Amino acid sequence: MLTRSPVIGDTLAGYSGLDGAGRPPIGDDLTISIVARIVVLGVAVAAAAWFALGIRQSIDTSRASALITGPAPLSAKDVSRASSLLHSASTLNPDRTVDILRGQLAIDQHRPAAAVAMLESVTRAEPQNLSAWVQLAYAAAGAGDHTVLTLAGHEVSKLFPKQR
Repeated sequence: MLTRSPVIGDTLAGYSGLDGAGRPPIGDDLTISIVARIVVLGVAVAAAAWFALGIRQSIDTSRASALITGPAPLSAKDVSRASSLLHSASTLNPDRTVDILRGQLAIDQHRPAAAVAMLESVTRAEPQNLSAWVQLAYAAAGAGDHTVLTLAGHEVSKLFPKQR
């Protein structure tokens, strides 16, 4: 048997969608309820899409890294695949790892000047990024840019932990 309360009506009112008087919500209450549910659903879909994109970007970055840093020289097909993976991985991705990999890919393609430009942008944005400085030194050596090579070597020596 249901008990009545002057404040909440039936004790099951909260569970059955009924208001305190035993009537279904109508008018503004129903509209607000529908809008609230649509907003919550939209936020949930957006969050799920954001996480799915992040997972996809992580996978693409890992695959591109495996191609670029692998032991074998890259074929034209591998270069195209790595470029495509890096493009996909950079969508909405603030991580500069993709740019470091692009620099490494440019080095592998014998385009050291392009690699230097790409890696300099990373070191400007992230001056503590040891990997970017090491790759920049390598690219600068390939490009014959002794000024950048000296600067990168100095930064690497500052950032690399001292061995005793």
